[in-house]
Amino acid sequence: MRICSLLPSATEIVFALGLGDDVVGVSHTCDFPHEATKLPVLTRSLRKPGGVSNAVPVHGVSQNGVAPLPSFALDSDLLGQVKPDLILTQDICEVCAIGSDTVFEVATRALSYSPEFVTVQAARLGDVLGSIRAVGTAADIEGRAEQFAADLTSRIDAVLARVAETQAPKRVLCIEWAKPLRAAGLWTSDSVELAGGVPGLTPPGERSRKIGWDEVADFSPDIVLFTPCGYDIPRSFQELATVAAEPQWASLPAVRAGEVYVFDGRVPSRHGPRAVDVLEAFAEIFHPSHFTPRWHGALYQRAA
Repeated sequence: MRICSLLPSATEIVFALGLGDDVVGVSHTCDFPHEATKLPVLTRSLRKPGGVSNAVPVHGVSQNGVAPLPSFALDSDLLGQVKPDLILTQDICEVCAIGSDTVFEVATRALSYSPEFVTVQAARLGDVLGSIRAVGTAADIEGRAEQFAADLTSRIDAVLARVAETQAPKRVLCIEWAKPLRAAGLWTSDSVELAGGVPGLTPPGERSRKIGWDEVADFSPDIVLFTPCGYDIPRSFQELATVAAEPQWASLPAVRAGEVYVFDGRVPSRHGPRAVDVLEAFAEIFHPSHFTPRWHGALYQRAA
């Protein structure tokens, strides 16, 4: 089977399922595992110079709202050359990836046949398991996908069992963008709650949203998780300086207590298998006496 994956979450799923040799094209943001970076790139950002030719401009969305100009391009010629049997796409967020409707439209024009499409999406952490099963079904490896989903479920259950032994959940603010300030939602808020925190500004399953500093001050978080979408840890620390410059920042309980954690934002923003890594990381931050700090340094760092 020939697979094109047009978002990082789906690429991580197919490689985790042992389908890496079947992938014939990826998006410009697919960077994990490293093998994915060696594959033909079907998309590019129009916000940056250079990239693929013969590409169809695609309207996307910026962090501030709808982009006035096309923000992505999908290489229709290359799509026709790689001839995928299966195309994986998304319809959750058009800030960082092309939406499924656009991919279907371009593929219809570029291909002389009808490939199978799977839209990978998630509102809650459990939906990630559903995406794994859906990809497994489409790739005719249902048993392998079911076993992998079961393994991830065991890890989730282990976190839940240990969290049940803890007391006094803490208020947790998870920031996914610095300017404008946005509180993370969907599976990230769900993971905060599953790990024993209180995601008070964005309920589990709801989309991320812009928030104001008065809201943050009223919420008075005990812990701040800084997870800027798409940024590695060094870049995340740079972005944190923007947040820390706000007058109300220093008075937050989390800041005063040194409970601010900076994440590799490329991981919490993706609804793939590593979402379970993030759940475990949240749990070890919230309950250090109950969890070994397995992910510190690799996935997050405490801010000084």
